[in-house]
Amino acid sequence: LPATVELVLMAIVWVLVLGVPLGVLAARYKDSWVDNLVRVMAFIGVAVPPFVVGLFLQLTFSYLLGILPTTGRLSLMTPAPPLRTGLLLLDSLIEGDFSALGDALKHIILPSFAIAMTGIGQIARLTRASMSDVANQDYIEASRGFGIPNRVIAFKYMLKPASIAPLTILGLTFASELSNAFLVETVFAWPGLAKYGIRAILRKDFNAVMGVVLIIGLAFVIVNLIVDILAGYVDPRIRIKHEEGE
Repeated sequence: LPATVELVLMAIVWVLVLGVPLGVLAARYKDSWVDNLVRVMAFIGVAVPPFVVGLFLQLTFSYLLGILPTTGRLSLMTPAPPLRTGLLLLDSLIEGDFSALGDALKHIILPSFAIAMTGIGQIARLTRASMSDVANQDYIEASRGFGIPNRVIAFKYMLKPASIAPLTILGLTFASELSNAFLVETVFAWPGLAKYGIRAILRKDFNAVMGVVLIIGLAFVIVNLIVDILAGYVDPRIRIKHEEGE
């Protein structure tokens, strides 16, 4: 379970770090070559299955370029840090073992990015649409009239109200990342929950399959609860409606 949690959390980091800025860029340079490029990238990310992306990444960065490892969580020559949380990146930081930290980062880059491609495309498209809607608001036009730079307007005045829609779909994105992990973990020989679930399915171990489904469902509920709380923090109107309902 910790291996899959670490992989999916890293994929969510990719989604936030790449998906949101790409959506902002596409909205800022709407109908330009930048916008068209982002839309094509988002379409490819949504359309191509994650395990195919994983195979392509292995071929490019492992076999052709030889700069990133193909499988596993750590190299055979790298001793694992003492088990505290089961998350190798966090355990390495706690122990101050930067050699293991660097090796774990190298191993997690390709599988996490393969899982994140679908989410990056979805969040980029949704952020672009939300930013385009916010751009037509009166206070944005007034900000431009005051001579505030477009970069400041985009990231300071537009991004927060535009982040509500992408934030609400983040829970669904998490569920999508978990489902994507099933085949990606097999491709990268990642020793996680998804790989365990596939083995249970092939062996017809129904108790193990039900346990995996239960864990995934519980994680989905918890993440959606966190997303709802964050949405209330970002959008005060949600808190006001909740208080009026009480």
